[in-house]
Amino acid sequence: MKNVFSNTKKILMGIIIGLPLLAVVFFILTLNMNPSHLGFKGLFSIAIPIIIFMSVYFFIFFTGKVDKPRWFLTFIVGILFISGFFINFLKNSGSLDADCAEGRNVTHFISIFFDTLSVPGGGNGIYYLLILFLIIAFGAALAVGRGWCSFICPLAGIDDCFSRLGKKAWIKNIPTKWFNVPYAILLVCALIFAGNITPSTQCTLSCPSKTAASITGLTYAAISTILILGVGLLILLLILPFMTKKRVFCNLVCPIGKLFSLANKLNVFSVAIDPEKCKNCKKCASLCPNFALDKSDFTKSLAGYSCTRCGRCMDRCTSKAISYSLDKGSSKNSNLIKLFYVYPCILFAAVLTSRMMANTLYTLLDLVF
Repeated sequence: MKNVFSNTKKILMGIIIGLPLLAVVFFILTLNMNPSHLGFKGLFSIAIPIIIFMSVYFFIFFTGKVDKPRWFLTFIVGILFISGFFINFLKNSGSLDADCAEGRNVTHFISIFFDTLSVPGGGNGIYYLLILFLIIAFGAALAVGRGWCSFICPLAGIDDCFSRLGKKAWIKNIPTKWFNVPYAILLVCALIFAGNITPSTQCTLSCPSKTAASITGLTYAAISTILILGVGLLILLLILPFMTKKRVFCNLVCPIGKLFSLANKLNVFSVAIDPEKCKNCKKCASLCPNFALDKSDFTKSLAGYSCTRCGRCMDRCTSKAISYSLDKGSSKNSNLIKLFYVYPCILFAAVLTSRMMANTLYTLLDLVF
């Protein structure tokens, strides 16, 4: 009888805590909703994101496992984002001047990015959307640190998925110098924007967005650039994660990931290792896809700054020695702290991606039926 009462109490608590998340997802999905989307396809497109977000929340709440439901969420988000981006890219065919010399090709890609995310207020212009996105990203950085890369980023689930395939890593040792590549990419991006995004003649000729301009805008250089970028993404997002069992794109390429790694130092949460429970088996170090656990981290009893708080090490640790922490050390209220950390992550993910998921699903259904 006592167990039944305890289980009922936990179920009611889970429902009550989940109601604000449900309200936020529903509000985002129905904000400025097109009346023509009230049919079966529209309602189905709204229902699926609600079911996914709430299922992920309830699974984590009732089982305490974070890694697999989190990965499931980001994988679905990633597939829908890539599909939506590709569809929007094709829809914008012909929207550019084939002889663009004003840097509009760069802003064109940014515009398609925000169109795909379906951020409310898109009619206010690209700079409004960029500022709004940066504000949300900054808030997420302070709230969840590099949890952005495990719960929110649309590309997170892709390299995470391929890092899980296979039983062993084909490439085991990655030189530490490669960890500085994202800083170089960030510097290049900063220089481009500092130069008012004004391309050179070569840039204009080889810009991959020429495929979205017009048939007359296609050049051999543009096609070559498309192929190079495509092969590069294939290697970085699929092949290398599979061969290393590490999230290569997120840790060795993405400059945003590096910035959020620095935000880990400001964030109040951390991933802590309890030295009293730890058996020093080091299995978590081999399992970690983010290069966040090594000998020095065990000495400090904290995961490294590149930790994305994905939960894989926590879920796999047989001695339950790893947990989310607020005091940079082991905590007696690890389950409560886990909820305090994971809940905002799911909430930020819902704010940024639920509308995109619904719109992409509706577009795909509209293409099929």
